[in-house]
Amino acid sequence: MENNVHSEKEVMVFNGVTKLMNEGVSLDSVKVADIAKAAGIGKGTIYDYFSSKEEILLRALLYNMNTELSAALKKINAAEGFKGKFYTVLDITENHIRDYNSSTSKLAYNLSPYQISGFLSRDMEGAAARKKLISDTIEIIAALGVKEGIIKVQEDKEYQAAVFISAVLGFENTLRCCKNEVMDNNEGLSDKIEEKKYRAYKLLVKALN
Repeated sequence: MENNVHSEKEVMVFNGVTKLMNEGVSLDSVKVADIAKAAGIGKGTIYDYFSSKEEILLRALLYNMNTELSAALKKINAAEGFKGKFYTVLDITENHIRDYNSSTSKLAYNLSPYQISGFLSRDMEGAAARKKLISDTIEIIAALGVKEGIIKVQEDKEYQAAVFISAVLGFENTLRCCKNEVMDNNEGLSDKIEEKKYRAYKLLVKALN
């Protein structure tokens, strides 16, 4: 899970991929030599760390996923109070829907679901680490809610996590239903989104009481 396990050269390659995407280069047609040039290293050096272009793109996707998750958790940890932390999760979800230009979104778009699922299924250790980070964060938020007297202690931690995830996914789905409005920032949309956030929050509180 931790991105600091990558070597300096690997990170340079991942950044090279991002640089190419930001320049509008199609990853379908890009060659390993192009990635090497964008990364500022020799083509031969890349093959010391990666076996193919596909592996470069898949590992770049995972690197960006982990980077975005770490940034999201940092924002959540910095937020104050049970409601503040949960609303931060919803804000991050909203921004994710808006930001089709993120490196993760671009990479996912350029790779097939089969490639992605196959690669992630082999990343068992990383998947377990990500799941634990998310579970621990949910537990921290819930414990804060109990301390503030907003929700009750839940003996069933799996139920507690399922409620949190369901509330966030429900909010995400309502935003995706009006995706065009979200992307266009239609007049009055801000108030509508705040209503959806408040509804998700109320559903969460009700389910945990």
